[in-house]
Amino acid sequence: MNIDFSSVPNREPLEEGTYLLQVAEAQEKTSSTGNPMITITYDVVSTADGEPVEGNRKLWDNYSLQAQALFKLKQLFDAVGMDTSTVVDMDISDLIGQQVMAKVVQDTYNGELQNRVKKLFPVG
Repeated sequence: MNIDFSSVPNREPLEEGTYLLQVAEAQEKTSSTGNPMITITYDVVSTADGEPVEGNRKLWDNYSLQAQALFKLKQLFDAVGMDTSTVVDMDISDLIGQQVMAKVVQDTYNGELQNRVKKLFPVG
């Protein structure tokens, strides 16, 4: 039996730092509290210094569409170069393939060390 594990993502947390991320998936969903949200899956491309990140690494983030939480989605839209000074009309699938720089930190969730995207900013 031959089994190829090369595409299985590494589940160990990334070191804290700045990384180049690419949007792999963007979906509209409903949160557990019944509110609309967008979920984003990012592929971790490299460190800020351009060093490739091995192991098919991914990060996930949720963006609530509640008024008090829109600052976070605005940060993503600003990072990909969208004009957020007025009403934004878009298809979220347009986010797929977009790249951003991200400050990634480590947090403990349910007793396990995990990564969290703390801040997004434009590439370059």
